[in-house]
Parts: sequence; structure tokens; C-alpha cells
Amino acid sequence: RFNNTNVVALASWNPRRRLLVVNL
Repeated sequence: RFNNTNVVALASWNPRRRLLVVNL
């Protein structure tokens, strides 16, 4: 999986990624 930092960065510009953050 990606590092948490990368996931947060993606969530910053992609709201849909926030769902992925919840899974992580």
C-alpha cells in the first residue's frame, strides 16, 4: 500500500480518495 502521507496528499485534491483513507 501507499504511505499514509501519499494517501493524504491524494485526498487533498481528490475528495473520493477520502474513502480510501478510511479503509487504511
